[in-house]
Order: sequence, then C-alpha cells, then structure tokens
Amino acid sequence: MISVRYFYERLKLLIKPFVYTLLFVAIICVLCIPAFFSASHDTSEADPSEKINVGIVGDTENKLLKFGVEFLENADEAKNYIKVVLINSENEAEKMVENGDVVGCVIFSEQFLKSVTSGGNLPLKYITKKSTVDLASGVVNEILETVSVMVVDIQTSAFTADAYLDSVPDFSEKKIWSKINNFLLDKVLTRESTVEIVNVSEKGISVEGYYFSSVVVIIVLLFGIVFAPYLIQKNMSLQRLLNLQGCNCVKQFICECVPYILAVLSLCTLCLIGTEIIVSENVTFVEELRSFKITDYLMLLIKITPAIVSLCLMQLFVYSICKNYVSGILLQFVVSIGLCYVSGCFYPSSFFPKALVTAVNKLPLGNSFVYIQNAVVGKDNSIQLLMCVLWCAALFFAAVAVRKVKIRSGE
Repeated sequence: MISVRYFYERLKLLIKPFVYTLLFVAIICVLCIPAFFSASHDTSEADPSEKINVGIVGDTENKLLKFGVEFLENADEAKNYIKVVLINSENEAEKMVENGDVVGCVIFSEQFLKSVTSGGNLPLKYITKKSTVDLASGVVNEILETVSVMVVDIQTSAFTADAYLDSVPDFSEKKIWSKINNFLLDKVLTRESTVEIVNVSEKGISVEGYYFSSVVVIIVLLFGIVFAPYLIQKNMSLQRLLNLQGCNCVKQFICECVPYILAVLSLCTLCLIGTEIIVSENVTFVEELRSFKITDYLMLLIKITPAIVSLCLMQLFVYSICKNYVSGILLQFVVSIGLCYVSGCFYPSSFFPKALVTAVNKLPLGNSFVYIQNAVVGKDNSIQLLMCVLWCAALFFAAVAVRKVKIRSGE
C-alpha cells in the first residue's frame, strides 16, 4: 500500500515538468514549421552529372601535359566523373584542397616533365587531405592515381616514340609506330573493359535517417535534464522512512523510474505524432520515413522503447550518485555530451578510431543509438536488444545499491 501511494505521489510530482516540457516541444515544433514547409516545396535535385574536381599544377604549355589533360577531359572515360582544375601554384593547390574546392592535386613539376620525356623516373607528388582509411579516401587516391597514369604513364610511351620518330626519315617505320600507339590507346585507356561497377542495394541508413536517430537520443537526454530537479534526491530522509515502513530500495526505485520512463515515452509519442502532422508525406528528406503514417511512427516508438528505457536508467543512475541539483545537472550534461560526441550523434562515427567506436557502442548510449538506427531501417536488433536488457538490469541494480549505501550511511 505504501509503495502504491509513493508511486502515485511521484507520478503527480512529474505532471508539472511534463506540462512545461510539452509546451516547450510544441513551441519548437511551431518554429520548425517554416523549415519543414520549405523542405517540402524544394524541388531542386542534385545534378546527376556533377563531377569530382581534381587539381593539376604544372606548365600546361608543355606538350606532354597539355596532351594528357586534353585527352583526360575529352576522350577518356574519366571525363564522365572527373573535372580537371588547372591551378597556378602549389601553395594555391594546398589551400584549395584544404577548403574542399578539389579532392586532391597532382603536381607536375618542370623537372618531372623533362624526366618523363627523357625516360627518367622521378616521383610524382600528390596533395590530399589527411583522412582515415575508408572507402572515400581510397576513391580519392584512386582518382589521383588515374590522373597520373593518364597524364604520365600512357603519354610517356607515346612521346618517347614521337621524339624518336622525329629523327627517323623512314615513313613506313613511322606508320608502324602509329599503329602501336593506336593499339595502346585502344587497349590501355579502355578501362570499362577491365573494371565493372556494380550498384549494390543495401539496407543501410541514409544520412538523414542517421541524424534522425541522433535527434531521438539527444531529445531523450534533454528530457532527463529538464526533469532533473524532480529526479535528484538531495537527502534520503523520506527514503529511510519508507524503508522502515516496508518499502525497500528496490520498490522505491521502481516507483521513481517507472513514472519518469512513462513521461519520456509519452513525450516521444507526442513528438513523433507532431512530426507526422507537421512534416506530412510530401517531405522526403528522411528517406526511411517517407511513407510513414501515425501508426508507423507508433510502431517505431514501440520498437525503440528498450533503447529509451536504457537511456532513462542511465540518467537515473547518474543522478543517484549526486547529492545536489548543481552537481547532478552538471554531471548529467557532461556525460551526455561526451557520450553523444564519441557515439557519433554529432559527427559520423567514422571520424573516430575504430577501436574507440567499437568500445563506445557497447556502452548504454552508444548501444541505444545503434539500436535506434537499426529500428529505423528495419535491421535485426537481437544483439543490441540483449545489450539493452543487460544494461537496464545493471543500471537498475547499481542505482539500488547506491541508494542502499546512502540510506545506511545516513546521508
């Protein structure tokens, strides 16, 4: 009976912050209407013919370099996806790479061009951004390699033959060399015969869906900060009294965490319904939610409930080890921001070392973030669900243990 009364009192205690939070969410939604309206009426599309900018630094009046650039821009298959940007100096090239105007630059120095035409083998210089080892950096390096091969390796043979033929008066021998060069251009430069590009349809999350998942995580954490004054126990006098009357620490914590979890789930439900009403099916900036109705959002909420519960229990555990509002809110803020950052809520997790990402994804916030992403795209969540259950149990009993220590110590 005491436990039921305590549960009811805790539920009433959360009504006031719940209403204030609901009003705040409603104001945010109203302020976001112009942005959603603009997105729904934006008919512009990305140019399918957009090319990758690759810089070239060198004397374009040089016969070798000029021919290579012209061939790359007009005859080779690379013209479909590479745009050559001629740059005056190496310093300018470094600035353009740093600013993202080009993905990289190839430096053709005067000494290098002379070496090529005379059969030398000086190294070629690239300028690229320092990046992690991933597909994107590999593609950039491959593009730069393509440019260098086109301009250097292929033209080396052609111009070596050209220089030789200038001193050969025999026209028949020139004709043979012409056939050899034509064969070279036909076989070596036809890369579509050696490379097959296959577009694989994979159930991966879009960038918009990724950040939709991160917004869900951040909103739940913000709710925890809003409810902080009602979740932090400044002293344990009431809890000690309840313990003496038969409402032990486990029952107390259940009476405190269940109303909070219900409040967060209710707010998330209203947020998702508001999203469906405001956004409507005309907005397609989140690919995975394009055809979602209210019932689909509710089903999504049911799917991600274990992740939300895990985040709520993490917040309650953090508050359980604090003695006052200031330290509780500050600790909650630092923990939330730190874990959000390394979990990829602010930046894609590919920016961080793989070992760090793997470790963080095992923590409550990282695991919940991955869980929500998988739920958005419909992937299997068995491992993440098991992790959520284990973390919920661990955080629950850890918070109960902290409370027992505080009650016995008389805090």
